[in-house]
Amino acid sequence: MDNNYLYIKFLSMKPKPASNTEPNQPEKLYQPPKAIAPEDKAFMLTIGQRLLDLQRQAGISTVELCRRLSISRYTYLLISTGRVYWNSEKVLKLIKYYGLDATSFFKSL
Repeated sequence: MDNNYLYIKFLSMKPKPASNTEPNQPEKLYQPPKAIAPEDKAFMLTIGQRLLDLQRQAGISTVELCRRLSISRYTYLLISTGRVYWNSEKVLKLIKYYGLDATSFFKSL
């Protein structure tokens, strides 16, 4: 085979479309946060208020706090206003940032 044939063959090849690791994998769609049940609302608000109090005592802005902990500001807003069942990893990050352990944080509520 001569090089011209290979070159022409190469130019006529079509690129393969990018594929996921698993074929026919559905695209993930945005799912809004689950609404807080009325019986849980007071508890979630108490946690959110305590986190806001700790933030004020530390004198750190929401933007800086979220940047340092890699938490979106929207997620922090939802947690601190008691509008979402929070992810325990995120709340534990916040608690640890203020130098508290989870047990003392929740006992202080």
